[in-house]
Amino acid sequence: TQVTWLTARCPTCGTAQVFVDGNLAATVNLYNASWQFQVEQVVSGLVAGSHTVQIKANGGGLVAFDGYSIP
Repeated sequence: TQVTWLTARCPTCGTAQVFVDGNLAATVNLYNASWQFQVEQVVSGLVAGSHTVQIKANGGGLVAFDGYSIP
């Protein structure tokens, strides 16, 4: 299974760390020369069941959270 979070990419955006159940699952660079909205970031390979997902700004710029999707 997977979880998808929606974010923005932009000239003032930084990096985010994505934690699943307390473990670092990904570090995402959200910088882009122009603004992009509703950008999907997918964390896959999760076992079925309940999980805790945390998205933390890693410094250096904006990190937006527009929403999430769990199929």
